[in-house]
Amino acid sequence: AQTQGYYDSLAKAKSILNEGQISEALDLLEAMEQTYPGDENVIRVRGQAIYWSKDFEKTKAYFARSIEAYPSLQFIKLDYGRILFQLQSYREATPILESYLISNPEDPEASILLAQMNYWLGGSPKISYAYLAKILQPFPENETAKAMKLEIEKATVPKISIQVGNFSDSQPMRFSFFEGSFGLYQSALLQPEITASISAY
Repeated sequence: AQTQGYYDSLAKAKSILNEGQISEALDLLEAMEQTYPGDENVIRVRGQAIYWSKDFEKTKAYFARSIEAYPSLQFIKLDYGRILFQLQSYREATPILESYLISNPEDPEASILLAQMNYWLGGSPKISYAYLAKILQPFPENETAKAMKLEIEKATVPKISIQVGNFSDSQPMRFSFFEGSFGLYQSALLQPEITASISAY
């Protein structure tokens, strides 16, 4: 069990961090981590403080180093995944959150983030649906998961548009056309359209 001094110091670090005294909070948290190495609460708050300092490369390095040193600490993976998501580093965030989800399969936030990132990166909709199913099967009324699934469904429905026409004038030649426009889903980043046209005289 931790001492009262530990809890008092952690509470002070959170308080001054929330007041915007980031440098002071970082000094306190660095000292705490030396005293309590491998403590998940200290690592999480220190990681948050570094992120708030807007030194994003240092933030990434700190979390990566902490995860490597203490792989059993799951919530620092979630925090790091969130931060990478906010930084739009989706390809980096995905394996971190997938690792977290192995130990916490019912965590809805991780599943939502993974479903979104897969969709935005142009992955198969089936993968996003699988993440969302982890939420919707036990909690079918989860509004965030429902909205995400609906968005993917709307974006991935193929569209088929067919136009048939017949032009004629006083000349002997008649022109008829058949034109089809086929929208084939590939990803959220690209909605290709293939147009085929057949003309006959």
